[in-house]
Amino acid sequence: MRLKFVALSLIATVSFFAFAACGDGDDAGDRTPTAQPSPTAEPTSAASPTPATSPTPASDGPSGIRAVDEAIELMLAGDYEAVEEMFVFQMVPCAVDVMGAGGPPECEADEADGTEVEVLPVSQCEGAYLRPQDVFFAFRLRDQEMKLYGVYDATSAEIFPPGDYAVLFSFVRPEMPDQTLTLELLMNDEGVTGVNFGCGEDPASLVAAQGLTDAIVTPEAQ
Repeated sequence: MRLKFVALSLIATVSFFAFAACGDGDDAGDRTPTAQPSPTAEPTSAASPTPATSPTPASDGPSGIRAVDEAIELMLAGDYEAVEEMFVFQMVPCAVDVMGAGGPPECEADEADGTEVEVLPVSQCEGAYLRPQDVFFAFRLRDQEMKLYGVYDATSAEIFPPGDYAVLFSFVRPEMPDQTLTLELLMNDEGVTGVNFGCGEDPASLVAAQGLTDAIVTPEAQ
């Protein structure tokens, strides 16, 4: 059976916070987090490339980086639709007959193998590429309150999705008030280059698993 990456975006009636993909039903909080695997396809271009001579836009927000602080403000306000407008989609070659997770986006019926398609790199236990209509970011976070955990320089981190900055938020599911979970935005100076929906780990565990050490905004500052 061909596994469509659209399945990662969930059927509209299924809650975002079901982490079945991460295990066999055990409490996700008991797992040891691991670094996210990277799909094999490599993006060939970005929708909004940053000119090499452009300086990082300044901001008076917590990180001092305009795009990052804008995303933080919107996330804390719960304006997830506006965060979606900050997504920087990439052009990645699709493949025919994709089997299993961790590969390139699957070609549609009218697309030849290798056709470049517009996608956003995402991760939820495993990495994938989602087309714009399949992300459902705002839907998946509806009514969820986010708290900023920290911002890290991710330029040298080998993580998926890739990004220059890792912006981590913590949240708690109402049905599991004692378990703190993580959502991570990967960003550059233009916007959000990828989303990590997490795999049941808390922010500190994800930071350790990804080897993020260069903090721009520290957890202690929150």
